[in-house]
Amino acid sequence: MQFEKIKMALSGVKDILKEQDKKKQKSSLLEEFETIDQKYGGSGLQEIEYDPPSDEKLEEIAKAALEGKYAKAMQGIEDKFSKQYDALKEKSESLSQSYGDKLKDIEGYYGERKKEAEKDAIKRGIARSTIAAGQLEQYEREESERKLEAEKGIEEQIGQLNEQINSLESEKEKALAEQDILYAAELANKIYKLKEDRDKKLMDVIKYNNSVREKEKKSSEKDFLSAAEEKLAAAKKYFDGMSKAKALEELLSSDEYKKHLGAYYGYLLNYLSNKKGA
Repeated sequence: MQFEKIKMALSGVKDILKEQDKKKQKSSLLEEFETIDQKYGGSGLQEIEYDPPSDEKLEEIAKAALEGKYAKAMQGIEDKFSKQYDALKEKSESLSQSYGDKLKDIEGYYGERKKEAEKDAIKRGIARSTIAAGQLEQYEREESERKLEAEKGIEEQIGQLNEQINSLESEKEKALAEQDILYAAELANKIYKLKEDRDKKLMDVIKYNNSVREKEKKSSEKDFLSAAEEKLAAAKKYFDGMSKAKALEELLSSDEYKKHLGAYYGYLLNYLSNKKGA
């Protein structure tokens, strides 16, 4: 009785081991299918991702590239004319100082002459006479004339300075305007080239990605057929090692075989069904 129990237990263990071995064998074929899928995993080419910059962004880039260059050029113009302005300003201040000194000299000179004339008239007892008054008036006329001459002289020189300043301002405005024109032209050219480069790169990327898709499509179609044929060969070899009944049972036990074999699944089922033996 005890022997029969042990025998039955051993028989159950054998059945379990057989079932485990069967599952192991089944998974080994499916693993082989997965290996085949990896082998035919496409062309291996990758599409290029490219986000083309907008026109506004390219304009910003162009302006940033030229900003330092033209800021330096504009500052150079400002510095050049600033030095000339300073020289004219210094000359103007010198003229003003000279004119003031000349007026003081004229006033001082005729002030002394008037005092001397007054003293002389007192000495001579003619301080209130028409002679003394006439002499003072003569000095005053001469002083006024010399002051007028000095004023005309300074006005003429200041006029010449103003002409130079106006001419300098015109030259400066012209230089700045020319620099603006140069900047606008170079900026337009820079933007044009940036857009041209962007558009060319975009077309190159589109062309390349289209070729990748075309190659991937052709490779996928070819690889699918090659993989299916290789899977069929592997399955025939695998199932040929079993009896007809076990092979059919195994094939029909899992939808994974149908998934991997595709159209060849029907062929394999027919092949095993027509297999000789039980």
